[in-house]
Amino acid sequence: MQTELASLTFPRYHKLLTGQREDVVPVKLEESGRILGLALICLPKVEPAVAPSAHMLSIMVVPDRRRSGIARELIRRAEQAAHDNGRETISTWYSTRLPMRAAFESLLAGSGWNSPLVESMRTAGYAVAVAAEMDRIELARRSWLPEGAVIDLWSTVTEDERPEIDCLAEAIDFSNMMHPGKWEKFCHPELSVVLRLNGHIAGWVFGEAPTPELCYYAVGYVVPELRRRGALIGLIRDVCRRQAALYGPASVARLSTTPATPGMPRFMKERLGRCALWYDEYMSVSKNLTEEPAHA
Repeated sequence: MQTELASLTFPRYHKLLTGQREDVVPVKLEESGRILGLALICLPKVEPAVAPSAHMLSIMVVPDRRRSGIARELIRRAEQAAHDNGRETISTWYSTRLPMRAAFESLLAGSGWNSPLVESMRTAGYAVAVAAEMDRIELARRSWLPEGAVIDLWSTVTEDERPEIDCLAEAIDFSNMMHPGKWEKFCHPELSVVLRLNGHIAGWVFGEAPTPELCYYAVGYVVPELRRRGALIGLIRDVCRRQAALYGPASVARLSTTPATPGMPRFMKERLGRCALWYDEYMSVSKNLTEEPAHA
């Protein structure tokens, strides 16, 4: 049974099919003992003051029974399972590079889900090539970093600098996820840096390295007066140089940003295209389960 279910979800979710996770519910559709489709939903722990939500991790139908209404029925059952477990919304996420994306979006729209929203933009390229492209762009303009700017590893930050970091993070007006305290415990110590300008904290970038072949950079910030200059690009170039030196020329850097981050979405999509292996947008779609009764 588990092998049959595994063929109907992504490999990264196979370990969730063992039944050991109480917050993961497999929603199946069977006929004559054969499983025709599977929707895998997660019921995260409900936090106080937050509307309880369910997340659909994946949905898949056996190839010979697609376009027969099975996926629509799986969606209905997933919504019902979420509703029965006290969830007010259900959501899912996907990449614009998803195979059969149009069919998936049509399925959700036909089931009454909201229009997709862009959560983040992502691009990936060899770290050495990304750094070189930033060098090339810099040659045609002024330096990314002003005089008096110094980049150091995040590990050099002192306790005396913590209040300054807190003040900077509290003033960030486009995201509540940029505070270093949310990331420094999980970041790669050689791929996370701090920017100081004339001795004061002026920015940071945090990197993660789940494997030497692929490193993630999803958190980066510089103070407003350095944004138009492109100082954040200078920080990203620095960590990409460090990554290439640490893991070699075949190591890939994946950069991600949100639509609200000033300047970065356009830079990633338009300026890094020369060295990108791929670019995509990470979408979210949801449905409010309290607006109408769940299907019987």
